[in-house]
Amino acid sequence: MFTSQKKLETVLNRIIYGKGSTEQTVVNLKKEIAELKLTRTMEEREIKHLVKLKEEASDLEYQKKEVELKAQFADKEQVLLKEYHDKSMKQLETFRKEAKQTSEEILKRLPNISASLEIAAGGGSKKKK
Repeated sequence: MFTSQKKLETVLNRIIYGKGSTEQTVVNLKKEIAELKLTRTMEEREIKHLVKLKEEASDLEYQKKEVELKAQFADKEQVLLKEYHDKSMKQLETFRKEAKQTSEEILKRLPNISASLEIAAGGGSKKKK
């Protein structure tokens, strides 16, 4: 009457649940563990795949944002360059007008040198002949 606890559990399991021996239970548990491991690896692969897809989508979104910002920067840069060009051209035109006006004023104050050179050149050539 002195039976071990395992034997008693096995007998009770057969009677109550109709289950087989503990060896059958061990085999069933090993199968269940194998299935769980397989499920785990499949889920891990799926998670890695989803993470990879998310990273790629995030990278594409970043690149799209970068292109948009570069386009905005290029537009602003063109506007600033045009404004600078217009301002520079206006300053050059103002300088040209001022330089022309100044040179005209200087020429007005000077005597007509070309006329006096013609007279001097004409008179000197007559004396040599």
